[in-house]
Amino acid sequence: MALPIRDINPTSTYPVVTKALVFVNVAVFIYELINPRLVSQYAFIPALAWEQPYRWVTHMFLHGGILHIVGNMIYLWVFGDNVEDHYGHLRFLLLYLLWGGRRGLRPLLGVCNRGCPNGSRGTCG
Repeated sequence: MALPIRDINPTSTYPVVTKALVFVNVAVFIYELINPRLVSQYAFIPALAWEQPYRWVTHMFLHGGILHIVGNMIYLWVFGDNVEDHYGHLRFLLLYLLWGGRRGLRPLLGVCNRGCPNGSRGTCG
């Protein structure tokens, strides 16, 4: 699989949301390396899904390792600006959050309940 390094689609707006999401993801990953308990505190754990609804959002910013975050951030950096330009800043952010939040449905439905002892952080599917 080849990793994209850039695209050739021009954009008419500054990708403020894309850059903010990359920054937040990288900052959380660095903090995750410093504080490993962060995963158990903010990962998506099906048993806690309704008691602690913030986990529907927080799990999207946790990553399972350096290759996971690098791969995700490269794709977000390369393609996010075009999606943000097409949908607009607010709709792009809502799309990002809703699409990531729906990821929590998989373990609730029993699709992915193996190999994730600390809950889902995007590494399980």
